[in-house]
Amino acid sequence: MKKTVMFIITVLLLLSFLACGQEGKKDADKVAGGDESTTGEDLSIEVTLTQALLDKYIKTLPPFVKRARELGEDVESMGAAWLGGAEIVALLKEYGWSTPEEFGEVHAKVWTITPWLMMSAQMEGQSDEMKETMLDQFEDLFKESDITEQEKQLLVANQDKLFAAIEAANQ
Repeated sequence: MKKTVMFIITVLLLLSFLACGQEGKKDADKVAGGDESTTGEDLSIEVTLTQALLDKYIKTLPPFVKRARELGEDVESMGAAWLGGAEIVALLKEYGWSTPEEFGEVHAKVWTITPWLMMSAQMEGQSDEMKETMLDQFEDLFKESDITEQEKQLLVANQDKLFAAIEAANQ
């Protein structure tokens, strides 16, 4: 049952990301603090996922989502407008984030890689050709999002902890 639910979520996320294309990237940039529409310049910060940042994200995610919901925020959209709210900023600082933009950039990268990770897990037992065909659909998105092979592999190595944090956040 759990695998079936994960597969459905994976397919929905995959379709959402593929349908969003560049618009999804722009939304992720806004969450990360970069909004070119108002200033004409890119204000996002560059963050490379490391084990320490991923561990901090995994530790932060469940209480962050719980508190954001208590504040009436729509955590599914996680827009830049509320990521900068005073209570959210205080919560992120409590968990060691230097800025909401830092958290936003890590969040954007994790949620860009997560559907690929989930799809990879669901493709166990499939032919290598089928896996390659399905997973190659993510490569353009990874390039647009400046996601490196090392960042993908970091999430592969930590997928159990990440999935547990996602599950805890959704309770």
